[in-house]
Amino acid sequence: MTKLSEVAKRIVELRKAPPEMPRQQDLADAIGVHVSAVSAWESGKSGKGYAPKPDNYLRLASVAAQKGLMNEAIWFFERAGFDSKSLALISGRVLKAGPKEQVESLLHLIPATARQIVIDEKSAGGLFSIGDIIFVQESPAGAPWPGGFVLAEAPNGMKVGQLSVRQISREFNPMLWGLFLDGTELGRYKHPGPKESEPVPGSRRAELIRQRPAIADKVHALYQKRGGGVLAGREEKDYTDLEYKLRVLDNDIRNAFFDEQREAEKEGRRVAADKIRLSDGVRIVGRIVAWFPKWG
Repeated sequence: MTKLSEVAKRIVELRKAPPEMPRQQDLADAIGVHVSAVSAWESGKSGKGYAPKPDNYLRLASVAAQKGLMNEAIWFFERAGFDSKSLALISGRVLKAGPKEQVESLLHLIPATARQIVIDEKSAGGLFSIGDIIFVQESPAGAPWPGGFVLAEAPNGMKVGQLSVRQISREFNPMLWGLFLDGTELGRYKHPGPKESEPVPGSRRAELIRQRPAIADKVHALYQKRGGGVLAGREEKDYTDLEYKLRVLDNDIRNAFFDEQREAEKEGRRVAADKIRLSDGVRIVGRIVAWFPKWG
């Protein structure tokens, strides 16, 4: 994991690189964040709340590209989650400024099967601007969703980020799973969980529940005979032993139900990616393999 002190050093150097941004506010305006965020990054504050997010790194990479800093642009792109071995994420201006052999090696990494998308007025907004060119690779056969940095279309514009499947609620019947692109929910899947009142036939819990009535009846009978006093001789010991056995059995039944919940959660997580249905108007375009911002 990148140390925040290194991030702080890189951001300060980026801001001061020509053309210099004298104030932290200048960099904040360029990447669309509050100046307090830039201040926290440059001061090297630690903690989850202070580290730049993936979209922050992407915008920092764009600033580096505009300044002609090829290596810095690649570094910030990598922090955003891009793999420099399979991505060419440098602007046309920087490509022209870079050594020919390095430029050609970057362009060669774009798969021939990647689809080119030009950002227009409808898809612009957020990270992308009109005229940006993106190359997108669809998922290989058999993969439910693409890995890496993903582009998705939603009713409110293009979304970019990393996909993850998360459990939305802690309810177990049904369990609700969601597909997220960073913080944006793209679809849901309901996985049936165990019902406490309906054990699965043949399960351990079903067998334990089957044993309970006989023991409970014996305890109840001895309790009635006891009448608030103490039974004579062997019967008092039988009552104590059976009462303890019933408590243990009830505890085992509860634990068996918890085990069923845990197994259902594992099963739900395993199948959720295959069964999630995207929301209306949402489409996963594919994995971003190249992005060329249009400057000016």
